[in-house]
Order: sequence, then structure tokens, then C-alpha cells
Amino acid sequence: HWNGKRWSVVSTPNPGGSKPGLLSDLTDVTCVSAGNCWAVGRFGNQSGGKLLNEVLHWNGKKWSQVHVVNPGGTKTSDRNELYSVRCGSARNCNAVGFYGKNVQPQRNEVLHWNGTRWSHVSAPNPAGTGGTDANDLQALACGSGTNCWAAGYASNGKLHNQMLHWNGHTWTKATVPNPNVNTPLV
Repeated sequence: HWNGKRWSVVSTPNPGGSKPGLLSDLTDVTCVSAGNCWAVGRFGNQSGGKLLNEVLHWNGKKWSQVHVVNPGGTKTSDRNELYSVRCGSARNCNAVGFYGKNVQPQRNEVLHWNGTRWSHVSAPNPAGTGGTDANDLQALACGSGTNCWAAGYASNGKLHNQMLHWNGHTWTKATVPNPNVNTPLV
């Protein structure tokens, strides 16, 4: 934590535990103010076990875990992973990633903060939701509570760029160039 003069180590929750094969993995953080920050990622068993959404909140003094929905489920082989979080205001934040099983299909995951709670929000899956389809949102930018862009990849045998737009009410698919559209999934 930076206090304006120096960095110091601040403890954070470790919901995944510390045994071998378990993880707590934060991937992004954003702050609305000095006393209101959000961090997201995943926790659980990385060796074929379940992975759950990790959301932490900073209140200006300490980090605490916030329990959120896991749309991919909470059983063995279920995966819920958040990669990015941004806020248009203190009462309007979005977090993105993917959910599914240890194998495809993977679906785009979007969670929305309304100032009181995080909830799962429906989002398009440009690659589809069939057995081998993969949709994965990895980055997010918000200019306001009614203007956010999420970027990632979509694959239905070939890897494609995907971009979604949030207008404050719904996520819609945006047209985006795919320069290497003939590149097979690696």
C-alpha cells in the first residue's frame, strides 16, 4: 500500500489456502477513491479441482473478501475466473472473465456492482456455447457507468478477437477486426 510517502506490505485474505496445489490469484485492481478499491481473480484448486471467483474490497484500512456468485458452479471441475475490474462510479463497477468447466465450453462472465451487491449479468458469447466453444473476457475499460468496453478472445475452432460494450443496461457484441482469422486454435 502506498500512503503518499512509502510502500508497505498489507495483509490480504487468502481464500484458496496455502496447501500445495491450492491458489489465491489476484489479476487486477481498481480504486474509486483512497478508501474504496476492488481486486479480482480466482481461488481454489488448480489441478482439476474447482476454481471460484475472488473479489476483495479495500475500505481504506484493510482488505476483506466479498462473497460473490459463481455462475460456473462450485463443484469439482467448475471454473469461475475474473481477470479485470473497473468502476464508472462507487455504485457502478464491472468485473469480467469466464466461467465453465475444466474443458470447453467457456462462457463470458460479467459481474456488476450496484453499490450494494455483486450480481451476474448476461453477456453475449460470440463463439457460441457449444461443446468446444470458448469465450474469455480478459480486459475492461470504463469511461463512465454507462460506457464500458470488455476485450478478450472467442474460439470455435479458430481464435478470434472479441469486444463487448456496456451501455449501463446491457452488454452487446461490437464488430472488431480479426487480422489472423484463419489461425487455428493452438
